[in-house]
Amino acid sequence: MGWPPQRPDVWPIPGRPLQPSEENTGDNMRRRTAIAGGIGSLLVSSGVAHAQTPDAARPLRLLIPFGPGSGLDAMGRALSLYLKVPSAGAMVVENREGAAGAIGARAAASAPPDGHTLLLAASPPFAVTPTLQKSPSYHPVQDFTPIARIAEMPMVLVASRSSPVGTFAELVAYAKAQPGKLDYASAGAGVPSHLFMEQLKRSLGLNLTYVPYKSTGQMYTDVISGLVPLATVSLGVAKPHLASGAWKALAIGLDKRHPLFPDIPTIREVSPTVDLASNMKVWYGLLGPKGLPRQTVDALYQGVEKAVQTPEFAASVRAQFAELALQGPREFTDSLASHYQMNLQLINSLGLAATL
Repeated sequence: MGWPPQRPDVWPIPGRPLQPSEENTGDNMRRRTAIAGGIGSLLVSSGVAHAQTPDAARPLRLLIPFGPGSGLDAMGRALSLYLKVPSAGAMVVENREGAAGAIGARAAASAPPDGHTLLLAASPPFAVTPTLQKSPSYHPVQDFTPIARIAEMPMVLVASRSSPVGTFAELVAYAKAQPGKLDYASAGAGVPSHLFMEQLKRSLGLNLTYVPYKSTGQMYTDVISGLVPLATVSLGVAKPHLASGAWKALAIGLDKRHPLFPDIPTIREVSPTVDLASNMKVWYGLLGPKGLPRQTVDALYQGVEKAVQTPEFAASVRAQFAELALQGPREFTDSLASHYQMNLQLINSLGLAATL
């Protein structure tokens, strides 16, 4: 298999049709071949053929598309301490927040493919944000070189203490017996909690009413009070409210039960015949600009592989209630494309495509 890995066909983002210059027509292919051959000869003869590999004199720049204090920021800063690449300098974290992560992602996509600018992405936001934009600033599959998927943050489907349901089976039974009588809260359209609940509704044929919130704090308050009975939240957010008894956990987005929460069934346990796990988690992955050389990708992945094996980095991940879930470049490429396609189909079915 050649490099970069062959990506499955992906649906184009609305508003970004394939340009004629991007098509593999005969003339374009012959022109590219001729240009590439000429440039390659010049690079070799001038002694700069290694300009595309990391330079030990220059630091690695890790772009975080969300602000300081976010979960992604904490993950990036931990990674910067333990990711060592012999052919590159130290890693410097740079927060480039805004537009639901699109500003930082675009900055990484437009950087030179020399291995010195990387992006730590969190998805669904990374894969979903462009599908919501009328003028997408990046394509999550076509504009990046996947390096490593590092960790996953499970989400928990919770019900308020006063909710009439206390288990996943009771939720399904109640929703079918009294369609439209159960509400669920989410902090905006297209966010992970919204997409999971809509996938749940469609997959199991449930009639649940969506209650959108602009403020996550107000959403949590209303679910605690029982004003809205259902929500899907991160495990870190759920923990204190589960401990106090304000919320009841119906399912968690993991393949096996969490060691700290062994009483919470996994979504695969409660829904074994329908795959609901894909959107019941947020994954963290390292990417570079499109066109990173294979030797650069390999060097960076080896650095990540060593970092996740350190007890200190593993502890920092667990402190955020995330789990290590390492994938190499090829597997990450395939899973990213699949993740994008699945969410684009869901976004289109909800009528949310190109609405921002």
